[in-house]
Amino acid sequence: ELASYLLHQFDIEEAQAFSIATLSGGAVGKALTLLQRSRAERGNESILGEEIPEILTATDRLAAFRIAEKLSQNPDALDHLITWYRDVLLLHQGAPIDLMTHPHHVESLKQFAPRYSRSHLQSAIKTILETKNLIKRNVNATLALEVMTLKLIRET
Repeated sequence: ELASYLLHQFDIEEAQAFSIATLSGGAVGKALTLLQRSRAERGNESILGEEIPEILTATDRLAAFRIAEKLSQNPDALDHLITWYRDVLLLHQGAPIDLMTHPHHVESLKQFAPRYSRSHLQSAIKTILETKNLIKRNVNATLALEVMTLKLIRET
């Protein structure tokens, strides 16, 4: 319903409306904030999760630090990252594409999905959630994100 509302009230594409609705968890206020932020930062599509995160394809451990720095600049980035891992997990499960957050990237996700096992994907989501909790408890965010990205890259 939220995606339909966004589609009719704002001049956005259907995929973008669906992504915003999903990423906001159905919260209208958060959806409007995401939409506003995406319009303010036109060149940065990653806010809406429109670009496959580098961490899913990275194998270089040095990239972990660069990725952690990018994640630290966007507080909603971890929630968005979870949606990508979830989509790959859904592909493994053979779930319908309409359950995915990023259905317009199915073909790209299918290319590297075989690199991941179900247990790895579940572990990755758990690691991201644990990192979110650490940051909420005022642990050094940069350090927590660096450890998380190293774990995610090491596990691939």
